[in-house]
Amino acid sequence: MKSAVLSAATRRYPLFDAYPDLQDRLPREPFSADFAPVHELRHLPEANIWIKRDDRTSLIYGGTKVRKLELLLGEARALRKSKIVSMGAAGSHFLLSTAVFARELDLAFEAILCDQHMSDGVRRNVLTLFDQSTILRYGGSQLSAAAYFGSRLLQKRKEEHFLAPGGSSPLGTIGVVNAAFELKAQIAEGLLPPPAIIVCALGSGGTLAGLALGARMARLKSEVVGVRVYPGWVGPFPVVTRARVCRLMKATLHLLKQFCPSIPNFSMPVPRILDDYMGRGYAIPNGSGEVAKQLLADREGIELDSTYTAKTFAAVLDLQRDRSKTSDVLYWHTFAGEFAKGVQKLESHRKLPAALQFMF
Repeated sequence: MKSAVLSAATRRYPLFDAYPDLQDRLPREPFSADFAPVHELRHLPEANIWIKRDDRTSLIYGGTKVRKLELLLGEARALRKSKIVSMGAAGSHFLLSTAVFARELDLAFEAILCDQHMSDGVRRNVLTLFDQSTILRYGGSQLSAAAYFGSRLLQKRKEEHFLAPGGSSPLGTIGVVNAAFELKAQIAEGLLPPPAIIVCALGSGGTLAGLALGARMARLKSEVVGVRVYPGWVGPFPVVTRARVCRLMKATLHLLKQFCPSIPNFSMPVPRILDDYMGRGYAIPNGSGEVAKQLLADREGIELDSTYTAKTFAAVLDLQRDRSKTSDVLYWHTFAGEFAKGVQKLESHRKLPAALQFMF
């Protein structure tokens, strides 16, 4: 294990404080240094908006996905696997996060890429994936990539460990449940008031499921709201629907109770999902999102991405305009930012596999 991972080993894990039996039964790689900061956004036209800075979860590369990977890669190492396999969109920050932390642990990584609206950021992520020694496979459309991923899973070798897209499996979602307990601790420390609403992006579903379940387990009274940035259906197939999020919540609680039978049963909330902010499609910028992106950059110096967080923050602004100015809204900032430290960018895309050349 490399020193960058070891240096982050001081992070508190409040879910383990609440249920100590979990600590010995959930292998975890401590990628994060400490609690992600939280603070009020004081320079916006709308009052009482707070932000949870999950872009600062790790000293290496931030984002909410790090919370999932601590457990997912912890399981891989506990099972003595040497290679990780996952799939996602070409510009997926989950794939990039997995590549970064797999490399920290000396694990090989194979990423199956599916089509995505092309932008400079997507191309940069593909190049950076390649620069992280990732084995890149082009899978075509989401359906064909999913079929290829499934066929790889059926033929997996004993050294391979497969991760669900976005890390949104029950085990990965436990990492986000812990985030709700982290928030409860910050409220108890007086760092923010209890928010009436917690708003997050809805992509693969794990963040919404984990925060909604975690808020219920931590006895927070906040309503957790997801802002859709990824379609619920692809053709005739359900992908990220409300029913799927609820099933993921139930499966995550079931897994937690397997590890720690003393965890009580909790009635499952049905999270609210806002469907009006995706615009013309996944990763395609829209007007309200770009306005929100520019506003937060100008007023608070915080970067949003057009795919997930700009659309989510547009919803936050609208929610607060429609609510009493005395109630607090917490925006959960899942964005990882650009991974650039210590990375030598490729001078040319011509070194990429031939199947990926069309992206450039």
